[in-house]
Amino acid sequence: MATSDTPKRPEPEPEEAPVRTATKKARKPRSPSPPPPPLYDVSMRAPALPSTAAAATILCWNVAGLRGLLKKDPTAIASLIAREQPHVLCLQEIKLQTSHCDEELHNLLALDPEWQITWNCSTAKKGYSGTAILTRIPPVSTVCGMGSPGHDEEGRVLAAEFDTFYLVTVYVPNSGEGLKRLEYRVGSWDEAFSSFIKKLEARKPVVVCGDLNCARQSIDIHSPKTNLRSAGFTQEERDSFQQRYMDAGWVDAFRTRYPEHTGYTYWSYRFNLRARNKGWRLDYFLEAALMQTSRKSGSGDVLADSKDPVESGKVFFFYRPRVGLDHVGKLEDVQRFYLLLEPSQPGSKSRLIVIGKKRLPAIFNHEGMGVQRYQTTTMGERVVGACRAAGEGAYSILEHGSGTNFVYRLELPTEPSEAQRMCGIELEGSFGLSVKNPNKTSNPAVGLREKADLPEALEDEFQGYAWIAARDPKNVEILPTKGPRPVVFGQYISRPEARTVLIYGHYDVQPPEPLDKWTSGPFDPEERDGFLYGRGASDDKGGFLAAVQASGRAVEAVLRGGGGLRALNVKVLIEGEEEVLSPHLEDFLAAHASLLAADFALSADGGQVGEGRPSLTLGYRGAAGIEVQVGALARDVHSGMYGGAVQNPVRALAQLLGSMFNADGSVAVRGFYDRVRPITQADRDDILAYNYDEDEELKGGVGAVEAYGEEGFSSLERLWLRPTLEIVGFKGGHTGEGMKTIVPATAVAKLAARLVADQRPGEVVALLEAHIAAHHPPACNVTVRELGFAANPYSLDRASPVLATAAEVLREVLGAAPVHDRCGATIPALAAFQTLLGIDTVPFAFALPGDGPHAPDERVKLSMFHKGREAYVRLLHRLDGLLPCLRALRPDVCGLELGVRHVLSDLQSTKERG
Repeated sequence: MATSDTPKRPEPEPEEAPVRTATKKARKPRSPSPPPPPLYDVSMRAPALPSTAAAATILCWNVAGLRGLLKKDPTAIASLIAREQPHVLCLQEIKLQTSHCDEELHNLLALDPEWQITWNCSTAKKGYSGTAILTRIPPVSTVCGMGSPGHDEEGRVLAAEFDTFYLVTVYVPNSGEGLKRLEYRVGSWDEAFSSFIKKLEARKPVVVCGDLNCARQSIDIHSPKTNLRSAGFTQEERDSFQQRYMDAGWVDAFRTRYPEHTGYTYWSYRFNLRARNKGWRLDYFLEAALMQTSRKSGSGDVLADSKDPVESGKVFFFYRPRVGLDHVGKLEDVQRFYLLLEPSQPGSKSRLIVIGKKRLPAIFNHEGMGVQRYQTTTMGERVVGACRAAGEGAYSILEHGSGTNFVYRLELPTEPSEAQRMCGIELEGSFGLSVKNPNKTSNPAVGLREKADLPEALEDEFQGYAWIAARDPKNVEILPTKGPRPVVFGQYISRPEARTVLIYGHYDVQPPEPLDKWTSGPFDPEERDGFLYGRGASDDKGGFLAAVQASGRAVEAVLRGGGGLRALNVKVLIEGEEEVLSPHLEDFLAAHASLLAADFALSADGGQVGEGRPSLTLGYRGAAGIEVQVGALARDVHSGMYGGAVQNPVRALAQLLGSMFNADGSVAVRGFYDRVRPITQADRDDILAYNYDEDEELKGGVGAVEAYGEEGFSSLERLWLRPTLEIVGFKGGHTGEGMKTIVPATAVAKLAARLVADQRPGEVVALLEAHIAAHHPPACNVTVRELGFAANPYSLDRASPVLATAAEVLREVLGAAPVHDRCGATIPALAAFQTLLGIDTVPFAFALPGDGPHAPDERVKLSMFHKGREAYVRLLHRLDGLLPCLRALRPDVCGLELGVRHVLSDLQSTKERG
């Protein structure tokens, strides 16, 4: 059976959800808004079925009021049917009354007589809910409702029985404003509907389609972080969806076919979100797994082969211009053509393939994809331009007997243009691969599914400290994420009912450049003058290593029969994407919530104010970022011949950016400060106790001319407790040596916001976009692009009992009572733990300000490393409720030989990504 996902839902009718509109003085007539993007395009459309295929095409559409839709466009349904030629059309939220009749609907919908209509309306409220099935295939029978009087009054369920299957269309209740119907929806309605389709499934296979009012994964919603408590994306709704459908064996047809495609079926009509394609995927086709299998084998789809593909994932097409060329206009201008394969299988490595070469490129030297510069004796320096993107799509590698095929489907752009035609990229393609596949009996490490080896040294470190031996041989795992880097997880369970601490760290690092500024190799750790130097020594490999070693010592004490952890479970999570704001961590936490369940967490990422001046951090700022591009010309033009007659994008962008700030240093974007918490007296007491030297930190530390910022606040208040908006990059015009008299065609700026408690990145981005729309410069086009730079802020309650215990330990180990501080930087995991796992995190790390994280000659002070290990052992024992029972920690670097050297040396591949 072939199915299609839903056409786009029209905007809700005004009488149901009135919208506030803002008025402003008209500046200049603007071009009409671009049409909303299509839900699916040619590259996503299922291939035509063979004429002999015993299959039906089904469409599904939430019309948000059928009569309202047809009032706006009387041919909406008829046009859809004429274009898509479905056998069955399912509608939700039709809002019809019992007074309507089938004949009236036939005339209203302009249907041919062959169409049969069955519909179910709400008897609880007029003009509300309702479902309908329009079919050219006469059904054997129809069922209105679930047979549950407490749920059927709203007309949300309609089923049609056909010869070989049941088709159920459903409009699941929305949890409502303020989640007032959440308990009814997940606690009662979901269970009733699940039982209903199970009863049908006992007789025949079932297909469920309709508006399920739940974006079940982060990929199904444009702004997941800002909607965690919004109806349709709460954890309760997603858990219910997973339990009732996915865990019960149902298949999400669209997501199975397009595992990484971002497509939506609902958009709010506010802020022009539909035209900008910022929406939700709330509409589904759910099928039994056996129906998916038969559909694959019958469709003829080259990407849905009857055999499992050897490999599948994303493919990116690139080309490189010839030496000295800036513009490529014909095939002769292309030097090379590349494919970048990013397999979706966990643990698989991405590969760069050069077409027409006899070997793969050495990606770390001149054959990489960036700009290439080299010297020649006759022509001096030669420059080869960076690779240019030519397309993006999905691919599979399929085996057919003795042959192997590479097949792809282009997703971006949706229609090939001149650049794609020049490179021979069609909407779909299949090529035989002239390769020798490894034998099935060969080394399993050889071949396409090679296991990623990034965290192997970490796994060894866990093993060295008894994690593997403790009770369960599977206590250490390398777990895949949706991104390129896995998570390392280890645990020791003393008693299942005991309290549990989760220790967090990250193994990824910033790139080591500039390499010429390092005294020793960034990935060849070297001990000098009481410090160990190497990339990640302080951020964060040295930090999490101290925690892992200390935890291991505590576990060893139990195994040897000595004083150890007997009433405390310890779990350790080490991720690999913190330096890029952990884009896949939230999905990982949601998928492994039970495995990661804990009572509180400790973060090994962070540091102390000084070796004799301990501190406990109460909060980190969040982040949001956008890129703004202003374009006014097709190309750079002569400033004498055109200056004054056309808009200058650099000037327009500068004026636009200037409108975002007030003269007093505050941000002028409307609503930017609305959710900011007031500064409390306790906050001011923390600042006073911190004893911040503004001149030393700002003038002496970074060479600031003088302190500057939002008036009415001290520097620490600005850094800790107030949000900021910074222009972090600007590009436009000629900035090289000498003068080039042009009016540039475009100008680009990047903006980064740092957010404080209660602010949300998605909301702040929406405020920035609204400000830009309201201050749109004349005679130019403005494009705003989100950069994936988003994280929620984190705040810790100073009354936390774990915080008090940590303060006692720091006083014992570092010799002074700790001060409370906050950090202007961002650690996304801490807010994610709070939101998704329901636990607070106490930062407990021992890097020093002078250790130079992210800079050349990054280091960790060995004395602080040893004190950090001691502090962790003391803290774990204190939290265990036992008297401190410390084994002597040798004050040498034997632990580093076991740990930091392995971590810094064996994880060299982490330098490839930020």
